[in-house]
Amino acid sequence: MSLSSCLLQKPDIGAASAHLVLDEQVGINTLGGMILVLGGTMLVTGFSPATWQTKRAARAR
Repeated sequence: MSLSSCLLQKPDIGAASAHLVLDEQVGINTLGGMILVLGGTMLVTGFSPATWQTKRAARAR
């Protein structure tokens, strides 16, 4: 996996690196897009913070 494909899969890292390296502006549209992409990924993969915390607490016991 190349560096560019890793950055495309994580929009927060991609936007941060674009801001630092290319001096691009990070505006409200960028932040909204990040929320949509991460939210859609959570829906598709079935990730839920509530179940993650429950599983983590069960492992700690």
